[in-house]
Amino acid sequence: MNPAFYVSNPGLFTTLQDLGRFGYAASGIPQSGALDPYSLRIANILVGNRQDEAALELTILGPRLEFLDNLHFALAGGDLGAQLNGIDLPAFGAYQGQKGDILSFQGGPGVRAYLAVKGGFSASLTLGSKSTYLRAGLGGFAGRPLLREQILYGLTGPKTQGSNPSFLGELPKTMTAEFVDREVPLEVILGPQDDYFAAGQIESFFAQQWQVSSDFDRMGYRLAGEKLEHLDKKEIISDGISPGAIQVPGHGLPIILLADAQTTGGYPKIATVISADLPLLAQRKAEDWVSFSKCNFAQAKQKILAREKTMEEIFELTKIKREVRLFIMQVGQSSYSIRCEEKLGEKLD
Repeated sequence: MNPAFYVSNPGLFTTLQDLGRFGYAASGIPQSGALDPYSLRIANILVGNRQDEAALELTILGPRLEFLDNLHFALAGGDLGAQLNGIDLPAFGAYQGQKGDILSFQGGPGVRAYLAVKGGFSASLTLGSKSTYLRAGLGGFAGRPLLREQILYGLTGPKTQGSNPSFLGELPKTMTAEFVDREVPLEVILGPQDDYFAAGQIESFFAQQWQVSSDFDRMGYRLAGEKLEHLDKKEIISDGISPGAIQVPGHGLPIILLADAQTTGGYPKIATVISADLPLLAQRKAEDWVSFSKCNFAQAKQKILAREKTMEEIFELTKIKREVRLFIMQVGQSSYSIRCEEKLGEKLD
């Protein structure tokens, strides 16, 4: 365990997350974990970690971190305007930071991004996971978001899963665009309580452009739009909830539940966002638009398989030796950043 970062500014809401904790819903403990698990996995792949290793989840405005050691790190997810010593860094890529360097985020069009370091961050497992669940103070760094003047520690030792632990460079945008598309409709499967709504209300649900309200967090997204009317009952006997469930309370406005949501609920669920598309919601913020399209189980399965195929392609790409160096050139009163990339094309054994 070695000092990795000094937190001079914690950012808007920065927490430690892995892929979540499972098997405790009956005790009222949600799965938590990354709201965009694909981006978390990509960040870990880029530094040679296990794909389920914990990383920092950054929200809208990321932290300002000082390197306390030389570190191989990666970013993945939404574009939050990352800079290393004032030089812009692409949103999906692996980089080398030196002791004393400053990693900062100026803000950008993205909403959530993930910062992984080679070996992972030091934190205790709570119920099998490092994920932070703020409402119960579980996991992460004492169950809290990052704090100003906090020291973050990194782990050393073998964490690789076959990818090149020395990969440096940016992933092609053609490979990563599907993970952060904020315009595409979210695919849903109707139910389990779609029969609580008349056919015309279900048509309205799909026809509308819903707007994300200012009330959105890791627990769920409240949507604004034309209210949906229930046929009769506005409540059900409480049953289980999974991430992606779309509840419609008595006021008629949908709530999409996410990783930190309660494990049971008593409002009808008109539909459920498929797991392959749920990370796309995590990349939207207040006043962004959300629409839905209907799919079936077979189509949902095919979409997951397609996403996993892209993940495998990213994994294979990191086996290619690549070196990228960033230089600063001063010309008169102007400074220019120069990016030099060497790609040898040789795969590691």
